[in-house]
Amino acid sequence: MVIEFKRPGRDDYSDHDLKRNPIAQVYNYIDLIRKGEAKDKDGQELATQKNVPFYGYIIADMTKNLQRLAENASLIRTPDNMGYYGYNQNRDAYIEIISYQKLVADAQKRNQILFKKLNLPTA
Repeated sequence: MVIEFKRPGRDDYSDHDLKRNPIAQVYNYIDLIRKGEAKDKDGQELATQKNVPFYGYIIADMTKNLQRLAENASLIRTPDNMGYYGYNQNRDAYIEIISYQKLVADAQKRNQILFKKLNLPTA
């Protein structure tokens, strides 16, 4: 699993610059891991088998530029219009773009019963 967080409010994404395309960044990380060129926080190579499927998540504000990148990558808009998802067959990778707002809203929904049991505010 590869998770890419983007700074809130960022909207300088680009089709032509790898450093400014979070979708290409996730695919690049997947390629590095598959080739055995990626390392963990301790400097050890990440070991993986060749046919392991990958899941990539991009957490970011859903800006117009990011939407354009997602559509150019043939990703599908989620039914709630708060993200995109798709499968890249060449990389055996599922990718999902999730807006910050959706991430927080889903977390609140999932944990609402816990907050209620603990008598905590549920916002």
